[in-house]
Amino acid sequence: MYYYNILFIITASSLLLKGKLGRYLAWGGLLLMFLLTYLRSDIVGADTGNYLMYASEHRIQEYICAFFVYLIANGVLSERGLIQILAIITYLCVALIIYRYKVNQRLFIFFFLTSNLFAAGLNVSRQVASVAVFALFLPFIYEKKTLKSILFFIGPLLAGGLHYSSFLLSFLYLFRYLKCSDKSLMTVIIILTPLLLFDIIPIEQILQSIVPKEYMDEYSQRLSRNEQLSILGYGYRIISMLFQLYIIKYIKDYNLKILFVFSILIFSASMGLDTVVARVFMINSLIFAIVYANVFQSLDYKNSLNRIIYYFFVVFGLYFAYYGLESNSTLNHYTFYFQ
Repeated sequence: MYYYNILFIITASSLLLKGKLGRYLAWGGLLLMFLLTYLRSDIVGADTGNYLMYASEHRIQEYICAFFVYLIANGVLSERGLIQILAIITYLCVALIIYRYKVNQRLFIFFFLTSNLFAAGLNVSRQVASVAVFALFLPFIYEKKTLKSILFFIGPLLAGGLHYSSFLLSFLYLFRYLKCSDKSLMTVIIILTPLLLFDIIPIEQILQSIVPKEYMDEYSQRLSRNEQLSILGYGYRIISMLFQLYIIKYIKDYNLKILFVFSILIFSASMGLDTVVARVFMINSLIFAIVYANVFQSLDYKNSLNRIIYYFFVVFGLYFAYYGLESNSTLNHYTFYFQ
């Protein structure tokens, strides 16, 4: 955990320091995340070793990864080529997201870390890289000119070449035609979140209908909810939902507000699912990071409730992110590939 401790100290400290020093620390934290992802050994992350022997089992529809696997098989790239390229794609896109969405660097990098995307990138690199690429194209949905809005579909086409799950997100283009008041959005969250969270809407059966057939035998055993999910986990989710309802009014960008509501519902739907399946919903983690960075950079902290909400997401985000790394037997003993 030595390297992770340094990462958490740097990233958390960036929130405490304003001005250039805080920004430099935040970027330093992002650089360290990239290096830890790029230089990890094959024993860091349960799936990392699979990236070194992907040629025989890789889905052809993930054509970008398939192309890099082809280069590896023909000796053009080293056996670590896929790991390294995915790390470069991910963190280059993360840096571009900061400018694409005009969010506070310190806040976004902090919430990127605490939203579990860094930890996921040490393991399932394709999914995280896919989500990062996809997020860059989301703003095209709301372009006034229809022709320009169609550029959104480049996102799932490129991101889907890294992981098929991004193809499934093409339907988000329909949000372009969705017009709702804040009251309506809150009503949707209040009604649907409990139904998804407590499995009244049978999300696992729905997922079974969209999982690729060649993986159904593997996934069908993992699509049921974890009945032993901790009370703390459910409690955190319910409190988070209440606070998220509150901060909706502070999201000035209506389009981002719609995506935020979508992410709240997706998070509730994926709560308690096996991580192999829940990773398909990873887009919600990145949207949360974008929204929190957007809201908390302009929140009035003279209001005591605003301060409580901010510290809630900061403190519990740090706790769950750190605990997640510490409790994961394939991640908590980090080693570089050259060690």
